[in-house]
Formats: sequence, C-alpha cells, structure tokens
Amino acid sequence: MALNKFMHPRNAYKTKKPDFKQLAEKYEYFKEKVSVNVSGKVILDFKDPGSLRALTQALLENDFGLKVTLPLDRLIPTVPQRLNYILWLEDMIGENCPARGIDIGL
Repeated sequence: MALNKFMHPRNAYKTKKPDFKQLAEKYEYFKEKVSVNVSGKVILDFKDPGSLRALTQALLENDFGLKVTLPLDRLIPTVPQRLNYILWLEDMIGENCPARGIDIGL
C-alpha cells in the first residue's frame, strides 16, 4: 500500500498509513491474518488473498463504517487506491455534484 505524491490531496491515506496494530486490536478477523515480528511490528502478508481481504474489510469498516463480505472468488480492492480513484472522479465531475460514493470493486 504505497503512499506517494500522486495520491489525491483529500485522500486520508496520502499522509497516514493504516495502523495494523490498531486494526488487529479492533477486528478479530484481521488479527487472525497478521503476525508480529521480533521488534513488535505487526506484519501482513500482502501475497495472501485472505490477508488482503481482511485488510480491505477492516479498512472499510474502520474508516467508512461499512461492514462488507468479500466473496472468495472476486478481486480484492485496495481501499486507498479506490478512494483515490473516486476523489479524482469527483474532481472531474465537479464540486456541485450531489453524488457521493466509494467504489469497492465488487
């Protein structure tokens, strides 16, 4: 989940990485997918689809209040990049557009 200068200025993930430790303390399904290294850092295996699924669910629930179930046979959206996409679309459509949303790729 790389943070970079190309992320939208309103994207909260541009300046603040998700706190895996806090997410693991709050969501049991996420805690089951992380490990702790010898220095105490909470580690997520980004190559494991189950771990990515748990991360996406935790971020959507924690940051947007959305409780979702992601099917095992579907692609797993990356929340920071999807949010970035929506924010750029919002800019192109215009600030006066009353529509709001988040694309979670289902």
